[in-house]
Amino acid sequence: MRKLLLLIVFLANISFLLKAQSKNTAENFNYSPKEKIFVHTNNNFLITGETLYYKIYCLDTDNNFSNFSKLAYIELLDSENTSLIKQKINLKNGTGNSDLFIKSGLKSGSYKLVAYTRWMTNEKKYFEENIYIVNPFETKINREKDKKNTIVLSEEKDASLILKNNKTYAKREQVIFPLKNKLKKGNYSISVSRQINSFIPKKHTSKSFLKTIYITKKDTAFNIPEIRGNIFSGEITPKKEGLKVSAIKIGVSTNSENPVTKTTITDEDGMFYILLEDLNTNKLNLQILDKERENYIITLNKEKKLNKEFDDFKELIIDKNTAQIISKKSLFIQIESAYNKVKKDSSFFTASKDIFHGKKLIYKLDDYKRFRTIKETIIEILNNAFYTEKEGQYHVHIRDNISQPDVTKPTLVVLDGYIIYNHNELFDFNPNRINQISIIKNKYIFGSEIYQGIIFIDTFKKDYIPKFNNEFSVLAPQPEKKYFKENYTHNKKDRIPDYRTQLYWNPNFNFANKNISFFTSDVTGDYEINIEGFTNNSEPVSLKYNFTVK
Repeated sequence: MRKLLLLIVFLANISFLLKAQSKNTAENFNYSPKEKIFVHTNNNFLITGETLYYKIYCLDTDNNFSNFSKLAYIELLDSENTSLIKQKINLKNGTGNSDLFIKSGLKSGSYKLVAYTRWMTNEKKYFEENIYIVNPFETKINREKDKKNTIVLSEEKDASLILKNNKTYAKREQVIFPLKNKLKKGNYSISVSRQINSFIPKKHTSKSFLKTIYITKKDTAFNIPEIRGNIFSGEITPKKEGLKVSAIKIGVSTNSENPVTKTTITDEDGMFYILLEDLNTNKLNLQILDKERENYIITLNKEKKLNKEFDDFKELIIDKNTAQIISKKSLFIQIESAYNKVKKDSSFFTASKDIFHGKKLIYKLDDYKRFRTIKETIIEILNNAFYTEKEGQYHVHIRDNISQPDVTKPTLVVLDGYIIYNHNELFDFNPNRINQISIIKNKYIFGSEIYQGIIFIDTFKKDYIPKFNNEFSVLAPQPEKKYFKENYTHNKKDRIPDYRTQLYWNPNFNFANKNISFFTSDVTGDYEINIEGFTNNSEPVSLKYNFTVK
């Protein structure tokens, strides 16, 4: 039995207490507030080598954008309920977006796209969308028509796709689609893609999604809601008897461009929890900050698997003519892939917040004479620092504005984002690897301890690894992206081939724009403009407009 886990959750101006007895006593929880997810995908029929683009809308029971969970998860499952791809998405004001690349190794068939927040899993509540994938390089594509539970791909026209006033455009022509009076203020995503005429079941829209009846069943295990960011848990185990496991401090670091430095502490069972509001790396580094740390084993719990299985996967059957269309589209994908460098999306992570506040004194070591040892560097350059040594154990101290510095309180030393628990590690370090040293002189509360100042040390290569470090692989949120948008305004006769079938994808449409603007490609056929989202008054919006490229 685990100790009662208390978590104070702040939502708006209301705070309520969540209390879990153990992993097997979650039935009595009051699951409030409720959440649900709608996912707008650019398509539900894809060929290997294509990209599935998606936008997540996380809503509450009144269909308002939820500010509860700050993270969502999305998975692609095969017919054996095996998770092939799993992504974590940052949610801002209830929305987030990213994309899934459909790898060439996937087999033709029916797949399931599943999306959820950790909070939703307590009721086994998920968004699900059927995704149909064809691998044109398979030696055999099923064309038999006598099997049950199948989806038949046919070249026949779907009457629902034929709209009046269907406009026609030339290759590489600019399309300006007016939105005046079509949308109210809200949050929307827009996809423009070529349609393969088939009898594939329609994908979810924001309107059909709200009519879905969620069949929920409370899970036996309680999952903490991620209301502020990424939550990880783990535990420490002593290697020998007699060692305590409670109140042991754990140092948490990420060795990335924007490093994170935190501490947490174990409970009476040796369990610990880590909250990271900003995470931009898939590696998490943990170290035990205790004099007996070599006598402990530290573990980090793995992400939980889906606690639900799906059984409505349908087999694909492809007729001869549709197979030819797919083969042609596959050629387009290969050509586009060859020119990927000039049509590339750009990714970027939001810079992590500096959790250490206060005035910093910065010493860039190249501005001074270089010394061979850390001892000499402290003495000759860091006039606000000094060190003491007793029986071979070194300690670095900071002088504040008081004439007699408080040596009874430790100074926090952070090297490349790692907390240096044993200062002897610092004195064994080569100062020629150090770029700069920064100092906060005043007393500083960090975690559960008061420090007499902080020393930050940054190396040139950001490659320091502490002696008792433990590195764990974690699922990091997807980076934000700016998606490629073709522009032929000045040169329609660009010599680079253009075989895009996804002409436009904008997951965060700026409502100030009165038009949708994009350029057609060299691929002729029927295209669809699909707008999904919700107004500020919680009304679902699902619009589709067709046009033809000849």
